[in-house]
Amino acid sequence: MIQFWGQPVSETPRTIKGVTLYRDAKDPQLHYFLPSALQLTREENGRPAFQFLNLRYTGTRCRNEEGEQRFTSLLQFDVSMRPIDKDTLSYITSLLKNRRGKVTLRPMPLRYIEARVILTTDGKEQYLGGPAPLEAPEKGGLSTSKSFWTQRSFGTHLNSHDAQILLSQLEEERLSLSFSYSYYADLYTEELSLNTNNSEIREILEGKEEDNLQTRLVYNNTFALDLDVERWPDLVKKIDLNEQYPPSYAAFVVTCYDFRDNLRPDLYMKTVEIETESIGGPIISFKTRFTKKHKELTRKRVRFSYAVRMDTPIRYLISEVLTDGNRITGEWQPLEHCSETLDITSAHSEQPTELRSVEIEIDPLIRELEGNVQLRLLYPFLGKETQQELLFSPRDESSLKSLLLNVDRMSEMQFKSSYLIDNEEVIIDSLQTLKDDYLYLKLDGISVTEH
Repeated sequence: MIQFWGQPVSETPRTIKGVTLYRDAKDPQLHYFLPSALQLTREENGRPAFQFLNLRYTGTRCRNEEGEQRFTSLLQFDVSMRPIDKDTLSYITSLLKNRRGKVTLRPMPLRYIEARVILTTDGKEQYLGGPAPLEAPEKGGLSTSKSFWTQRSFGTHLNSHDAQILLSQLEEERLSLSFSYSYYADLYTEELSLNTNNSEIREILEGKEEDNLQTRLVYNNTFALDLDVERWPDLVKKIDLNEQYPPSYAAFVVTCYDFRDNLRPDLYMKTVEIETESIGGPIISFKTRFTKKHKELTRKRVRFSYAVRMDTPIRYLISEVLTDGNRITGEWQPLEHCSETLDITSAHSEQPTELRSVEIEIDPLIRELEGNVQLRLLYPFLGKETQQELLFSPRDESSLKSLLLNVDRMSEMQFKSSYLIDNEEVIIDSLQTLKDDYLYLKLDGISVTEH
């Protein structure tokens, strides 16, 4: 099985020479470093990699809108991440090595990235378009085991009102535009599970680090988009969009949330191939993929290398590679005419697992005990028996706890409970089937005076 796993501990951030590091939950010699700040990409002559397309749409036959005039706009630009220089990483490695022996530095595995464009008018801020992830180009857009990606792109559609405000400010050279972005990562929360002095309980909990992962904001920043439209007037283009998409125009967006939302734990890679007819007649294709390793990448803009027709069918083919190495190829499917989004996220019926929420309430009698009560839930996950432990302590503020578990669809869950004190275990309930998503644990069989 192919796996990519990291467990940065949320309570361990430290900054060395401007680089923020998190320690791994299992390996104290392994540290993850955060990405550096982003900036607007510029060409060698200083021209920003920015494009505002103001599109006049006069209708097409595929929508039965011929002669009907509309306006739509697309804002797109590239951002660059300055690599952390090798000297800085070498210094950090040597500093940590002197204190703790050999260490390894890796890029922080991100869950997802959220970004937005902000327009300031008369001292008031407003968002342009909706929040969107960053997209990866073919080169420079993917992280490796040693470094972060260096180049990605952002794009969002604007409604007529926002487009007109942006266009007028660009032309009047009084634009105040900025870009805000946030990085989110799965962090292991150490404090949730190790609040006990019982060595047996600590051993159990330390072996279940993955159960305490939480998606948290690890970095956010905003920078100004400095645009000189007078010097580079082609930053703004007006295009008539009728029965064809011009070359390199982002015809539509492909989205896939299987990896970011962990909908398909059995899935390693998903690929989509798209075919349509060019203006000159030949069939041209576009191919892109989404992977478990880069789960923060959830969408890709489809840009054909040649102008393509809008009034001819577009079809697509989805293929999957599973974590066990098996490959599944689907059938060619037609894309709905003039659709702006192709979502290839697995349907519910295709997902082998489901998230199930379970609430457990314990008898108030626990407040009179000296030890802890342990509940074990057993369930199948991808065909393998899995278990999750939950502890109740007399010092808990609430007698009600909940678990969110990823289990095989239409499967049964079982439970058993025991009383732990002085490294001894007293069985409360033997293995039973969980019949509901709510469980009440009775403690009638435990004497409060025995210990």
